[in-house]
Amino acid sequence: MSANRLSFLSVNIAGRWFALTQAVLWTLLVPGCGKEHSSVPDQQSPELETRESAELGQIWPDDDRRNDRYVGSAACAACHQDITRDYFSSHPMGQSVKLPTQLTDDVTAAATFQAGTRHYAAQMDRDTLTQTESMRDTDGIIYEQSCRIDFAIGSGTRGYTFATVRNGCLYQAPLTWYAQKKMWDLSPGYDPADHPRFERRMSDGCIVCHAGRTNRLPTAVNRFRNPIFLEAAIGCEQCHGPGEGHVAFQSDSGRSPESDTIVNPADLDPIRRDSVCFQCHLHGRDRILRSMRSDYDFRPGDRLSDIWVTFVDKSATDAAGMDSKAVSQVEQMVASLCYRKSDGRLGCISCHDPHRLPPPDARIQFYRQRCLACHEDPADGCSVPLAERQHASPQDSCIQCHMPASAASDVPHTAQTDHRVRRTYTDTTVRGIAEPGVFESDTMPVPNEEIQRAYGLVLAKTARTQSDAAEAMDLLAPFIKGGVNDQAMLSAAAWLLIQLGDLPTAEQLARRTISLNANHESALKALVVILQTKNDYDAALEYLERTLKLTPWDSELHVSKADLLDSLDRPQEASTAWKEVLTINPLLHSARQNLIKSLKAAGQVSEAAEHLELLSRLLSAEQQTKSNIETKPSKTP
Repeated sequence: MSANRLSFLSVNIAGRWFALTQAVLWTLLVPGCGKEHSSVPDQQSPELETRESAELGQIWPDDDRRNDRYVGSAACAACHQDITRDYFSSHPMGQSVKLPTQLTDDVTAAATFQAGTRHYAAQMDRDTLTQTESMRDTDGIIYEQSCRIDFAIGSGTRGYTFATVRNGCLYQAPLTWYAQKKMWDLSPGYDPADHPRFERRMSDGCIVCHAGRTNRLPTAVNRFRNPIFLEAAIGCEQCHGPGEGHVAFQSDSGRSPESDTIVNPADLDPIRRDSVCFQCHLHGRDRILRSMRSDYDFRPGDRLSDIWVTFVDKSATDAAGMDSKAVSQVEQMVASLCYRKSDGRLGCISCHDPHRLPPPDARIQFYRQRCLACHEDPADGCSVPLAERQHASPQDSCIQCHMPASAASDVPHTAQTDHRVRRTYTDTTVRGIAEPGVFESDTMPVPNEEIQRAYGLVLAKTARTQSDAAEAMDLLAPFIKGGVNDQAMLSAAAWLLIQLGDLPTAEQLARRTISLNANHESALKALVVILQTKNDYDAALEYLERTLKLTPWDSELHVSKADLLDSLDRPQEASTAWKEVLTINPLLHSARQNLIKSLKAAGQVSEAAEHLELLSRLLSAEQQTKSNIETKPSKTP
């Protein structure tokens, strides 16, 4: 294990360094969702020897908050009419998912632009919003691909990203609407030269924070039943917990107070109070689910560390120019002197009303009063004379000086508020995270075993060399030998062992994962690679077909299928498979070259010539665009 990574891990295992202390329910019906997966039997993990008596992968104990059922925000509106009306009509969280037909005209107006070698368009035709990618040359359109948009994700405050449904999975579309600049551009993380186009799968971790309750498949990840959303916008129960017990308690005067399981975050201790917000507003550098947990397990009243191991670093707090990630407000806040000196009194809801936004003309005074709640004493107030403050801000805004706006490094065309609460604009003092580590509560530290497992999974996710893979395996191996039925860990280890060349053990772990969950996509893919490497093409094809039934919209899987059919000397079927690859991603030149070979082998010479001409046009268009970019004069600074 490299010295710097060993130090990183030992810092967190040896010591705890980072203490923390419309009201209308609407259902969206979307056709084409996948079938339910077979259920996985509950597996109680065997006990492990630990230094903190914490069992890795323990099943949740009986807990009223987990046994209680969700009832939907409409049930809350009956008693809380004013709050639900304000929340669902104006608060961004209450408008987090929309149908395309609910978007404003400036979003749905037809728009086109070019990025890199490709042209893009967004257009509303009657009630259908589509996004289109194409490439052109002097002879016209070389290829054009469109997708129908099923949902707009986001409140519109910063913008909207868009999702399309395929076989029960949600995929992010390549274009995003950026509200602050009122423009379309590529989605965050999409490089003009190389991006996932229409194949970026939206994860449970994404959906659980951007939407209300989903109709998910409990034994699968990132997969949903029809209808996708049981409650589209982020609802009341996201922050207050399942409401069945509370509704029953309110309607039955004979019930004991213990039967009322609803949670008011303001009544919780600081770490549990803030965890309600942190569940979606703290992602850190990496956030790994604890063993046997899912992204849907958090309930108000939990600590964040009950569900996730969150790794944080200095980048969110020490940049002088404050060009940090869009979701980094928590790291900034906890690094501030205001938060540190408050002894838990300062939290997210000290400044933010989770039910209502202040009207624009009252915003400055609203937040100023939040500051004065702690700084009204002249001795503890602002040291800048009033006249000087009012010269900068006639309304004497506190946040204009102490929490200025800055760019988000990972979301273009978007500004955010600096939550470090600096003394002045020019105050670049680094106060906060001294070393990378685990974000956790000192009242309930994350068990050492969970940190070791989580860090092993982080390394597995980013391993590029055999040395990286070996380091990750060193961390995960003790738990695998201990017999823990942790599907995420077993599947990750199988891929690491493929990278290390230990195919027999990799196959054992992949099959062990599939025995726990017959539809575990990552393990199925690993088994296909293993069998293909062993030249067991028939068996590899069998497992590949099983995987394709789960995720047919995956160009890499279709590449594997076409390769296998070529290896089995079945050119006609291989040609069909290569065409399927290009249906999903027409820019895979190697796939088109292989299609040409398969067509020739199948005696379809004329069609092969057509694809050869198309490939030539694609390459020429890409080269021409590259030449234009290289010869374009640079702008004067």
